[in-house]
Amino acid sequence: MKVRKLVIVGGVAGGASAAAKARRCSEEVQIIMYEKGPDISYANCGLPYYLSGVIEKREDLLITSAEFFRRRFQVDARTRSEVIQIDRHSKKVIVKNLNTGQTEEESYDRLILAPGSHPIVPPIPGMDLPFVFSLKTLEDTDRIFNYLQNKNPRRAVVVGGGLIGIEAVENLALKGLETTVVELAPQVLTFLDWEMAEMVRWHMYQKDINLCLSEGLQSVEEQNGQGLVRTDKGGEIPADLVLVAIGVRPNVDLAQNADLELGVTGGIKVNEFMQTSDPDIFAAGDCIETMNVVTDKPVLTPMGSAANKEGRAAGANALGRRIAVKGFTGTIIVKVFDLTVAKTGLSEREAIAEGYSPLVLYVQPGHHAGYYPGSKPLYIKTVTERESGRLLGAQVIGEEGVDKRVDVFATAIYHQMRLEDLLQLDLAYA
Repeated sequence: MKVRKLVIVGGVAGGASAAAKARRCSEEVQIIMYEKGPDISYANCGLPYYLSGVIEKREDLLITSAEFFRRRFQVDARTRSEVIQIDRHSKKVIVKNLNTGQTEEESYDRLILAPGSHPIVPPIPGMDLPFVFSLKTLEDTDRIFNYLQNKNPRRAVVVGGGLIGIEAVENLALKGLETTVVELAPQVLTFLDWEMAEMVRWHMYQKDINLCLSEGLQSVEEQNGQGLVRTDKGGEIPADLVLVAIGVRPNVDLAQNADLELGVTGGIKVNEFMQTSDPDIFAAGDCIETMNVVTDKPVLTPMGSAANKEGRAAGANALGRRIAVKGFTGTIIVKVFDLTVAKTGLSEREAIAEGYSPLVLYVQPGHHAGYYPGSKPLYIKTVTERESGRLLGAQVIGEEGVDKRVDVFATAIYHQMRLEDLLQLDLAYA
């Protein structure tokens, strides 16, 4: 079937990547991309750093624009346009113009869904108070930035010690706010094993961050014009600003209403070619279920890097190509003040839960040759399958050189290399 019209839902990471790749695959196909928000293809990972002023200009967060997509890729990029329904039988979508409130129909030959994810908001009192925020979109960032400028808050509580929460903590602290983390788990960054997370906790303590671990959020209140966070352990924390960052869930509303199959994780079920249960509908990004290449089990991978890879595959495959995305090792990296923290593959805890009897190794090399001045220590933990020596996972913490090491480990894990195979690699030495 010749594809004459491709419609894409979502214009940030997965959707924008799909549109650009589709145009590179065909100069003739008509491409329409709908984005609910006012901006497309912005730097999600940079949002916390704009709050502190590390990224000084808002426009630096804008990777590209709707006008650029129209001019460079001949993609009809429409912002403030929400696709509210899919009619699979007639191959049409219904689109609502959020500026006018009017709706229209648009036909498609192939459809790509990349609507992203929703921030998880706990069903507790106080989530609608004016000083309570999420940090997911550029619009969220604008609201927080304006609040910081206009209200001059002194105390912040960040609920959640994951990636977004920890980045927000650092940048609110850099902004001069007394910052507290409330985390239900007994550690921050739960993708790490406990002893590795302890290094991060101690570093945050040295940066004067208050940590309330093993405590859940019970309510947020406003008393006499002052905010108050209550925890399930009886804690009462004064707060002028509360940021809720306890994770995201896939945005599957459209897919569910169109009776597309969902996976066991709650994401849209796709094959390795990003094709849904409807052969004319593809999906990419935070909304889909992917595969973990270590366990060969379905997982959610709400990362921009994954969304871009999936989007490129969806854009090409919707036009007849056969680009496979086999899965992910789950590589994660985050800056925590002076440290860089990274993990790929399985942690020791995850390996045990999967039924492995893992062999664990710890090493503490310098980030470059010790004889040369300025070498900084690295803390590396590897997890291998005891019987075969196959590398299952690695965690790396340090001030310098973390990304290089974790990338080597991620490559080795993807290709099912054994730990002894790494000894044969001819890597750069300096």
